[in-house]
Amino acid sequence: MVDTPWFYVTVAFFVSFIVMWVFFGLIYWLVAYQHNDIEFYKNPANMSDHAVCMDNVFDFTTAFLFSLEGQTTVGYGSRGPTNQCWFVIVVQFIQWLMAYLFDSLVVTIIFTKLARPKYRAKSIEFSKNAVINERDGRLVLIVRIVNLRDSLMLGVNVSGKLLKTRRTPDGEWLALEERNVQFDNSNALFLTQPVDYIHTIDERSPLYELSESVLDCEEEPLELVV
Repeated sequence: MVDTPWFYVTVAFFVSFIVMWVFFGLIYWLVAYQHNDIEFYKNPANMSDHAVCMDNVFDFTTAFLFSLEGQTTVGYGSRGPTNQCWFVIVVQFIQWLMAYLFDSLVVTIIFTKLARPKYRAKSIEFSKNAVINERDGRLVLIVRIVNLRDSLMLGVNVSGKLLKTRRTPDGEWLALEERNVQFDNSNALFLTQPVDYIHTIDERSPLYELSESVLDCEEEPLELVV
């Protein structure tokens, strides 16, 4: 449900509520029918001593309204349960319990969908290419990042991982080697415009020993994850 589009989630919620109201409304109507409440409201003069289970529930429409008004706690008005039928009280308890659980589920799903980081991640765009060149007399790797939303991003932290396969001098094949790639300006207060994040390629850099031929080598592929 969390990955389902909003349209289908909304439709599912509406349908679920309606089905629940109709289901319990049908139960209340059956109770009124079996208890002869419907017959009483049709011919009250012939059943003057009859005690109904629910006041003013005399057809399916009023039974549906009884279910709706009870579950949504909007108040019955002239419609309400009596103390003549314990079964109605039990059904009401079950309906309200299911309603509370379902409402909790709805709130949880909506909050989870709104709080998911993937929606925020879609508003962050990286440059198509990472560039290695000289800046201020240093060989650096530059990655440009931009925030596409109008709202600010505070406390931005950028880190990188170099993932590669390689063969050791001993002949051992490493299927996956991870090495940290630190950016000089990794901690930024704001991301209000395109920002160049810079990694200095020196003796401490995992890129220091990589030549152009290594970068183009298909036998030992590598990937930079930022």
